[in-house]
Amino acid sequence: MLVYDWKKPLNQREKDGRFIVRIIRKHCEKEHPHTRLWNTVSETKTSVAERIEPVDHLVHQALRAGGSTGVIPSECTSFEFQNGFVMRMANAFSWLRWSRMTVKRLNALGEPSSLLKVARSRLDDVLQNCLAKIKSEGFQDTLGTFSLEQMFNELMLFFYEFGRYKSSPIFQTSD
Repeated sequence: MLVYDWKKPLNQREKDGRFIVRIIRKHCEKEHPHTRLWNTVSETKTSVAERIEPVDHLVHQALRAGGSTGVIPSECTSFEFQNGFVMRMANAFSWLRWSRMTVKRLNALGEPSSLLKVARSRLDDVLQNCLAKIKSEGFQDTLGTFSLEQMFNELMLFFYEFGRYKSSPIFQTSD
């Protein structure tokens, strides 16, 4: 029996996980093509053909590593969203600073360790900008347009989908 939990990652390396992901992706394409589910997003591999800037790749890897663990909001409120967001950002910063995988990624990218400083700076900018948005007057109104499941999906897409931190609809300003 296959079981799907929208709060948990799917292991896309296992047969059952790949099967569930295919079913969910087909459903999304048919029912809501502009909305992906966070746990069906594939890992981003870096290659010369993809033309991904090394710092973008490193920031994405940190966000993805940080997104895997954190508070799961129980209500669709700014406070709950902020708790889930900040914990995951702290995990992303920890990954950049402490994980052995960070060094492996730098080596695979052929980049010097100085890239870590650039990546940390970018993550800090993202954190500050997003916290300003979360604390803004209209943020709860933005959240009010989402169900709890949709809010959690947006939160997790921010961490799992490559480049989402630049274009997340939940953090878009209306100015």
